[in-house]
Amino acid sequence: MVTDVALYGVGDFADIMNVVTKLTEFDYTRVDRIERTGEFTQRGDIIDVWGYGYDNVVRLMFLDDEIEAIKLIDVNNFATRAAVNLCEILPMTDPVVTDFEFTLDVDVYSEPGEFQIPEIGELVYHDSHGLAKYAGIKSLDLGGVIKEYIVLEYGKKSFVYVPTSQTDLLYNYFGTTKRLDRI
Repeated sequence: MVTDVALYGVGDFADIMNVVTKLTEFDYTRVDRIERTGEFTQRGDIIDVWGYGYDNVVRLMFLDDEIEAIKLIDVNNFATRAAVNLCEILPMTDPVVTDFEFTLDVDVYSEPGEFQIPEIGELVYHDSHGLAKYAGIKSLDLGGVIKEYIVLEYGKKSFVYVPTSQTDLLYNYFGTTKRLDRI
C-alpha cells in the first residue's frame, strides 16, 4: 500500500507552491544550498530536493504550472547526471515502503568533461539549455577576433552558440527521448 508519496512526472500540471507545501509537510527543510538528504531549495521555477532514498538531488523544472523536466543532479558539483520522466518523493519522517515498482525512463549522458564532437543532427545536452541537435562548428568574426563555436539547434531558427572552450557545459546524449528542449 502506498501512503504519503508524492509522484511527479514530466508534463504533469502542478502548482509550484503546492509542491513546496508538500515538501514542508514531508518534513523537508528549505535551505539556500542543499547539503544533505531531507533538504530542498526553490529558485524561481526550479525546485531542487534531496529526497529520501536518492543518491542525487532531484530537480523539478516548471514552465508555468507544468513540470517541464525532471533531472538528477550530482550532489558534489550540481552537474546534470540524467533526465528522468518520473520521480517519487517520500516523507522524511517514517519513510514508507511502497508495494509497487516502476521503471524510470532514464536518459543517459556522457560523463562531465568527456564530450566528443558528434555527427551533424545527433542530440547533445547543454547544462543550461537542455536537449538540442548538434548543427556543426561555426567560425564567427567578433570585431576582428575569430572564434569557433559549437552550434546547437533547439528548433526552427532557434540556435545557441557555445564557445569551443566551454565544452564542459555539453554532454553527449545516449537516451531515448527525442523531444528538443525549448529556449
